[in-house]
Amino acid sequence: MALAKNTLSINSHKIIDPLITFSRNSTATRVNNIGVVESVAAGVIRQDYESSIARIGQEIGWLLEESSTNLCLQSEDLSTTWSSATSVQTNYGSIGTNAKAAPDGTSNADHLKASTTGTGIVAVKQAVTYSTDSKYTVSIFAQKGNHDYLEITNKDDNATGMTFSQVFNLNTGATGTSGGTVYAAGMKEFPGGWYRCYVTFTAVANSADDVYYKARPDNAVSTTHATTLNSGIYLWGAQVEEKTYMTSYVPTTAATVTRAADVAQIDDTDDVWNMNVGMSIWVHGTPLNTTETVTPIFHYQDSNNTNYVTLLSDGKIKVTRASTSQLSSDPFDTGKALAKETEFRTAMTIKPNRLHLAMNGSLSDNLPDTTINVPAKTDSSDYVVKFFHGTGFSSGSGWIKGFRIYSAQISDDNLQNITFRDRDAPGTVLIGDSGLVAVDSITTDKIAANAVTTAKITDAHITEAKLATDSVTTAKILAGAVDTAELADDAVTNAKIADNSITSAKIAVDVIVAEDLASNSITVAELSNNAVTTAKINADAVDGTKIADDAIDSEHYTDGSIDLAHLSADSVDGTKIADDAIDSEHYTDGSIDDVHLATGISSSKLTGALPAIDGSSLTGMSTFSETVVTPTANQTVFNFTYTVGKLQVYFNGVKLLNTTDFTASNGTTVVLGTGATVNDKVEFVKF
Repeated sequence: MALAKNTLSINSHKIIDPLITFSRNSTATRVNNIGVVESVAAGVIRQDYESSIARIGQEIGWLLEESSTNLCLQSEDLSTTWSSATSVQTNYGSIGTNAKAAPDGTSNADHLKASTTGTGIVAVKQAVTYSTDSKYTVSIFAQKGNHDYLEITNKDDNATGMTFSQVFNLNTGATGTSGGTVYAAGMKEFPGGWYRCYVTFTAVANSADDVYYKARPDNAVSTTHATTLNSGIYLWGAQVEEKTYMTSYVPTTAATVTRAADVAQIDDTDDVWNMNVGMSIWVHGTPLNTTETVTPIFHYQDSNNTNYVTLLSDGKIKVTRASTSQLSSDPFDTGKALAKETEFRTAMTIKPNRLHLAMNGSLSDNLPDTTINVPAKTDSSDYVVKFFHGTGFSSGSGWIKGFRIYSAQISDDNLQNITFRDRDAPGTVLIGDSGLVAVDSITTDKIAANAVTTAKITDAHITEAKLATDSVTTAKILAGAVDTAELADDAVTNAKIADNSITSAKIAVDVIVAEDLASNSITVAELSNNAVTTAKINADAVDGTKIADDAIDSEHYTDGSIDLAHLSADSVDGTKIADDAIDSEHYTDGSIDDVHLATGISSSKLTGALPAIDGSSLTGMSTFSETVVTPTANQTVFNFTYTVGKLQVYFNGVKLLNTTDFTASNGTTVVLGTGATVNDKVEFVKF
């Protein structure tokens, strides 16, 4: 269906829309379109802009805030009212006034710096009275100097009385270390290297009634550090307010200053919708507070506040008719939460027996409600729309960029279409009117899990150009889904195969031939036991270069498998033959000649009867001589020259045992154990 025509529409602009009734009974500050903090006169609505370098000059909307008081005195002159006195730690803090261009464009930023070189802190403080159990937000604009860090706390050290402490990195724009109990903290970027730093805490009974701003060289809290003369940071715009969040800057001098509340509303909207056909409400804004203090974004009420529709800062809604909630819970959780200082677009459509809501291009999962009644509308009731306040509610703060009322209920498709933010929808979404979707208007965050099934994809509609790198993983491929017909030539390379992903079960017989294997691509680790059999080895395919040292031992030879044809000349030497590995049955006649015998064959190698030996054929063998002696009566000592260990002694033909029957230890005498007689014969055989 076509989108219903809106019957009320406002958009933020520096010139206020005539439909808006606005008041504020004090001056206030805003950020202008070049990122400068400036004052706006009482009664003038504040058109506010982004201050960050990346988005400077972009419109946020009308800044509408609840009332707030800056409890700090001399917020822009830290040389007056502020003190460098401390309770415990030595403070070398001093102030150089008007030392830098401030965020308001004037040269009145102060330099918090060390007055000397030493060990201590560099800080400035002011007494502030805190109420127990109340939340306070402390803020200041800071720029790095010789030091990169700002610490905000309520005491010089971390002893009793220190309730909170928070460090801010002025070089990176990130919050750092904290101490005590910090409720919230953050940094907002401004041009020129400035950051507005804030920390929120809850005061307790023994909280020290001070605020400290410290220049630090490190990301630490409550500690002393080495100080260097004139090293520090730049500060401007100190603020302490009894709020759970930071509001716009309120300048002070000798006394505290209160910024009055911004009161904005649309009066008398009776003629913009018909209760019998219902209505739709669209709002574009940014909340400053969300769950810290739940307040209205808009409150659409009758004059008695007994019939109303409300969108709250936490994303919940209220629909009331004749003082009775029309929803299953009050307030009702739409499942669409708002985020602090984050832009949103919400549309709600309501008619008898149907209410639905979308936020940022997505419908609520907790709706629609099909039993609802619309708020009552009578001739005597005057409906008004109030922004960030409402009868019976606490006031809140934020930005309103646009607001519309449609005179009828709009379709669910169009609820989504009109709530896409600029960053949500790169193109116009045309779902509902023409049935078409514009190019690039559907992104991944707009597709629910499992919303796209194979039945919704036509053949050949998914090409390589539509697949992001690494978007197809193994978990997304069904078993057997990819066969050879789906693979282009050379499409699968080594880089695309995970380790151990190809097993023998995945390779058909005879699929891999020699030309498919790169040199040295198969190592021992890739071969399973007994995988290589003789049937798989060609004749002469395995030579010495293919066998690692000691890879083949005797258990791998079959009988007769190694013959002379497989042994090269001189390839088998003594180091290759184990002791006693070759016995006589392995010698053939004449197979051992002189060249195969080492010098010297000892008698221990000759056993049994020896055949006749031609002495001319013996080379390198040991020789011996015999000497027979006739002893005298009882002779035991015989003078005889020999080599120790190479002597045999025979007594009457019987061989005597060395060391048992005789002693021959000096090479010149032989001593018998028993004396000989004149009829005995003693024979000496020396080698």
